[in-house]
Amino acid sequence: AGSTATFTALKGTEYFVAVDGAQGASGALVLNRQFALQADLVLDIHPPTATPAGSDLTLQASVANNGPSPAPAVTLTAALPPGARFVSASPGCTLAAGTLTCQFGDLASAATASVLIVVNPDQPGTLDFAASVACATADPAPANNQASVPCQVTVAPEPVPALSPWGVAAGVASLCALLGRGRRGGASGRGA
Repeated sequence: AGSTATFTALKGTEYFVAVDGAQGASGALVLNRQFALQADLVLDIHPPTATPAGSDLTLQASVANNGPSPAPAVTLTAALPPGARFVSASPGCTLAAGTLTCQFGDLASAATASVLIVVNPDQPGTLDFAASVACATADPAPANNQASVPCQVTVAPEPVPALSPWGVAAGVASLCALLGRGRRGGASGRGA
């Protein structure tokens, strides 16, 4: 009766198989090889500093290929968070039906790529941004293909009222009139 031994071979590693026939037994050794490419993608999202509501909030999403194989057709997908308006993203990204899709193309083993995503939150609070990456090759550790970060959105500062050019002119005229009155009153008081 035959026996089977199974192991996973790693790229670039040389293996020696030794067979010792028990009590002088002889037979055949059959090796079956199955090669499957694997690319361990890792997604990381860098949160921005606290941003006031109504201001642009910029996120950086980075994907790394921990190998061992190249990762073909790497794609990042993120749903636009509620309460955030899409402003822009790096080239290769498109927005459709509230979902942002960024095409990185092929990513060599040990290579990284990143994308900038700009949104504009409409109210203060916490904006949760989540994304995931995938490629056309099997991933041995799919749990690190997803990431999310809470982004702090602060209360927008109160706007400072601006004066129109006419308002500035009226203010200067009023100031001049007050200063002129003070000079006349001061001059008549000194002569008495």
